[in-house]
Amino acid sequence: ECVIMSLIPVGLLISYGATLLLVGIVIGLQYSKYYYNGNETNASGKWPEMQTFLTRLTYAAQRHYFDYTIEYRGAADLKERVAQSLGDKPGANRPAIFAASPHGILALSSLFHVGVPLDTRWQSVVPCVHRHVFFFPVLRELACWLGAIDVAWKNMEAMLRQGHSLYLAPGGCREMILDADQPIQTRHKGFLRLAWQERCPVFAVIHTGQD
Repeated sequence: ECVIMSLIPVGLLISYGATLLLVGIVIGLQYSKYYYNGNETNASGKWPEMQTFLTRLTYAAQRHYFDYTIEYRGAADLKERVAQSLGDKPGANRPAIFAASPHGILALSSLFHVGVPLDTRWQSVVPCVHRHVFFFPVLRELACWLGAIDVAWKNMEAMLRQGHSLYLAPGGCREMILDADQPIQTRHKGFLRLAWQERCPVFAVIHTGQD
């Protein structure tokens, strides 16, 4: 009788584990289909309302620490030239590549557009992020809702040819963690070759005051 009583907790534990495993398998099978819908290549999973909500939420949480004022420095007509590459109607604008320095920016600033939080025109720009972002549940959904794509040549090429502008950080995660005194852009010139191929302008972007 004592042996039987001692086996009851073990049996309950096994049953509990088996139930969790079964539920995990069912959820995994249902969720796995989202890994093959192509959203990370064509931004087809974009949810504008969610994008606006997350952008404003990020702004509200950090507005006391960072100033999100957009400044146009350079050519006298720079603001007008940038405006030609923004808008919600692909094909009606001149596509461009906005290349942000990987130093001094928040890791998700290009994903959440926290550098330009209240200008809805900038939310039409397609953010390009590392493919690993799309490997993790929930994070993948957030990226897809924000219209992000895997920063692969063929994906960026397709977006530009459809009339979308791109936002990316050349050097990406690797150069974000390097010493800012080290030279950057020594091996990451693919975005320039792509811009030359597609005959689209490149706008350099620097986020200041964040480090």
